[in-house]
Amino acid sequence: MDILSEKNDIDLVIADLRMPGMSGDEFIIKAHEKFPDLKYIIQTGTIDYVPDQRLQDAGVTSEYVLAKPVLRLHTYVDLIEKLLGS
Repeated sequence: MDILSEKNDIDLVIADLRMPGMSGDEFIIKAHEKFPDLKYIIQTGTIDYVPDQRLQDAGVTSEYVLAKPVLRLHTYVDLIEKLLGS
């Protein structure tokens, strides 16, 4: 969580569900409490993953979950443009 101790012009976080020390879910929930305007993309190897209500409250819907491996870079680019309104 140290990386988000200050926002430093971060608009978007791409988080994996499996991270050392805490899950991606926990990370997003904690980051959202501190920086409610951040946007999130989750990547996971679990193809049937559905964000729980706490993540949905943070703006993470199934639309913002990408199953690994993401084989086409434009998948990320399209999603980032949608989230950031570019």
